[in-house]
Amino acid sequence: MIVRDFDKIEDVGYQGMAMRKRMGHVVIAHKDEVIQSGDHVIVFCLNKKVVKKVEQLFQVSVGFL
Repeated sequence: MIVRDFDKIEDVGYQGMAMRKRMGHVVIAHKDEVIQSGDHVIVFCLNKKVVKKVEQLFQVSVGFL
């Protein structure tokens, strides 16, 4: 899952006389979703053996600019 706009406070409507606000929102990742700068990514691994592979997916390569 991706938590997006975590550092922004957004008005989402009224609850009685008070304005409801939210910090960020959750995006359920799918094949077309692109991770954006500032996103927080949460990955649940059901098997410890895949943790290293998931960590490698998020490593920055030497040629990254």
